[in-house]
Amino acid sequence: MKKIKCRKIYKIKGNSKYFKNKYGTANPEILIEDLVLNMPGNRSWMYMDGNFAAMLYGMRAGTENLPIDDKVYYGKIRSEDSDLSFGEMVHESELEEI
Repeated sequence: MKKIKCRKIYKIKGNSKYFKNKYGTANPEILIEDLVLNMPGNRSWMYMDGNFAAMLYGMRAGTENLPIDDKVYYGKIRSEDSDLSFGEMVHESELEEI
């Protein structure tokens, strides 16, 4: 896979029921902020106790058969329904260039 670049918009690929239910599409766009390991605290998403985005990724990893390694990125979903953007963790294998 190509190197994922920070501050770049990607599209989530696949057929995620989680994203479909939450955002109305299985393939929303996401602005990648950084690799989770590079974020404040410099730790794996697996050890971010109390972090809502990490807990959601863990649940998605289990139900959607995602890798549980540290190639996980944090980004903001671009929502058409709102001016707000929602933080999510996604695995590099879920990202495709637009």
